[in-house]
Amino acid sequence: CLKAYSLPEAGVVDLTVVRVAPDRDLWLTRVQRNALNLRYAPSSLQADRDLVRIAVQRKPQALRFAADELRADSEFVALVVEQSWTALRYISSDLQGDRALVSSAL
Repeated sequence: CLKAYSLPEAGVVDLTVVRVAPDRDLWLTRVQRNALNLRYAPSSLQADRDLVRIAVQRKPQALRFAADELRADSEFVALVVEQSWTALRYISSDLQGDRALVSSAL
């Protein structure tokens, strides 16, 4: 949701409001301690790009617990496999057939 507020001295300020799950900080701590804790996170947080990225940076195998839509997102997967080619086994089967993506990881 994007809101614009008018301030007399500064003109117009754009403010982006992002809704975050109330327990996101708790799960961030859990994933930082052990990336594989992502398996126990609520499905909404398994679809959280930043949380999953942090988990996968620590342990590429954590990608298997990410939401299907993230494992099928070519842009997200490209970033993940660039860091660790071992994550390839956890991406969607459609993307496993993407030669350019797979070769870029190797």
